[in-house]
Amino acid sequence: MTNAPDFRHSARTALERARAELASNEPYRFRYAALELRDAMEALTYDRAMAYKNDIPPEEYYTWQPRKLMMVLLGVDPDIGKSSTLAIGIEDEYGKPVPPEQMLTLGTDHVLGLADLKTHYHALGSCLHMDR
Repeated sequence: MTNAPDFRHSARTALERARAELASNEPYRFRYAALELRDAMEALTYDRAMAYKNDIPPEEYYTWQPRKLMMVLLGVDPDIGKSSTLAIGIEDEYGKPVPPEQMLTLGTDHVLGLADLKTHYHALGSCLHMDR
């Protein structure tokens, strides 16, 4: 049995490498930071896609450019690009919603969405080209 890639781990390590490149304060290292940040964005997109692997048409498996893949995923789940917060609370009365101030927030999943990819992925790509 083959284990699925750990894309979240890949994203974290790419982010760590990008931080190290930026910390060098050497302008020629910025392009390497941009490449690592793009890798992190790709890994996060691929991680999201893994949750929908049975819903993605087989011909789309080869469309692993993040923006194009996100477009495919949005066709499967229009809410895939939305961040969400999970909170719990105990009802005082069955069926009556718990007031927001009595809810315990467990965390927020901040999603890298299509707009983020369009804005930042391509902007980082421009850093990879030769300066003129």
